Amino acid sequence: MKRKQIVNTAVAGALIASFALMSIASSSSSSRDTSPDETQETEASSVEDSVEPDGSENSGTIATDESFTDTMAENAKAMKDGKYLFITPADLQKFCYNLSGVKIYTVGEISDFSDDAVQMSLGEGFMMSSFHTKTDYSNTLNKGDTVAIFGEVNKQTDYIIFGTSVDIIDCNVFAVGKDADEYNKEKSDKGLSEYLVVTEAVANATEVTEKEYKSICKTYKYKKILRDPDKYKGKYTVVSGKISQIIEGWFGSYTIYVVDKNNNKWECSYTYAEGESHFLEGDKVKVYGTCNGTSTSTTLLGKQVSMPDISAKYIDKKKK
Repeated sequence: MKRKQIVNTAVAGALIASFALMSIASSSSSSRDTSPDETQETEASSVEDSVEPDGSENSGTIATDESFTDTMAENAKAMKDGKYLFITPADLQKFCYNLSGVKIYTVGEISDFSDDAVQMSLGEGFMMSSFHTKTDYSNTLNKGDTVAIFGEVNKQTDYIIFGTSVDIIDCNVFAVGKDADEYNKEKSDKGLSEYLVVTEAVANATEVTEKEYKSICKTYKYKKILRDPDKYKGKYTVVSGKISQIIEGWFGSYTIYVVDKNNNKWECSYTYAEGESHFLEGDKVKVYGTCNGTSTSTTLLGKQVSMPDISAKYIDKKKK
């Protein structure tokens, strides 16, 4: 009797366990299944979430790209209507002292951004130049991007060995990447030729060729320099004459005294380039350099004499 009871109890337990498992499976299946109507409602809800209050789709980057493209087109038109002239980055850096107020555009790579400017390295040196803009392009452009940008040259700052920094105002980017490359040219526009010349300011701030250096040297009257020496300090000067005396100085420097056709004596300090032939007394020469005002020397008889003082950059030996 007890054995039969035990068997019945075991059977009942098995049946209860089976019903419990079936119930769990049915509940799980119900939670996974969704009716077609419910699916449509979910999709509709998703679409509604992606629509802005004004009914436009929130398309993110696509909308931004379209807006940026439109802005570039407007800026390109403004550049053409404003008659901006193309200048290479190298020319902009070298001749910036002649370009104040001139409208230009150029093509180059973005080096950095500041609060109100796109910054670019125009040439040799460590200093970056600033293209001041009303638009914050740091949100749409990246360092290293090639851009075509226009503006008006404002001012320049010479940091000597570190290079020159140029400020350009009222700027806008009007092309990026391959579009910008299409605006690039090998040479600056001919319309800028009157500004792309070496002046004393340019020569003071940048490296110029020997030909360019000599082209800005002028002949000044001997007595005028003696009368107003400070007025002529820094002036690029040329003088021709015959060497009357040469004195060797410190660290390979030489003082060369040149007597011009009016028998006026000029003191010229000079350092020979490596391998350069030395000059001799009696040589006829043409000296190019910067005026330091006047200097005073003592003659063999103990008399002090003032004369123009020239730091010579180049000396050409004239044929006899």
